[in-house]
Amino acid sequence: MWYYGKREAIEPQTIRAADARHRIKSSWKLKPKDQWMPIAVEPIVPRELWERCAARVRSNRNTLGGRPSDQYILKGLLFCGKCGWRYQGWRDKGIIRYLCSHRDRVTGERLCDGRPVRGDLLENAVWTAIGEELSDPRKLEARISDHERELSEGYDSAKLAQLTARKEELRRRENIARRSALDAGAKGDQELVKF
Repeated sequence: MWYYGKREAIEPQTIRAADARHRIKSSWKLKPKDQWMPIAVEPIVPRELWERCAARVRSNRNTLGGRPSDQYILKGLLFCGKCGWRYQGWRDKGIIRYLCSHRDRVTGERLCDGRPVRGDLLENAVWTAIGEELSDPRKLEARISDHERELSEGYDSAKLAQLTARKEELRRRENIARRSALDAGAKGDQELVKF
């Protein structure tokens, strides 16, 4: 369900410069929900898949928050064995270490006594294990097939075929729209040349 008309333009509470205003109502306010106009929209993906993706997006805020950085390679991938919270990276005298991030949000006091781990040793161990997994083609193929099986579990094959057909139809329509836009642009160019 999509809603039209959720906001309305209003005058701002504080006006910074009265002489430079081009619009009187330059701020927005949310209308009461009973004034919104509901519009039913055909779903692109099944509801359960959407809910799983929304849950993943919520969980990724912890893992992938902030700017990307290669400073802490294992950021968001390590969990404390004592309390289950994520490890965070920090530099101590030029050495990267990972430490449990379980703290009181108000006081900042550590709530877990998990010991820090040297980053260079941990990262080296992880890369060695990954290298061993990738070096054996049979292990790699087994991992890929396991991953594909996990992805396909829970999907109805008829529904998947229906979504694939819908995707192809949308691609076909997009190509037709692009061709017609290009044709219209080419006709306009020809008229300019005649002028």
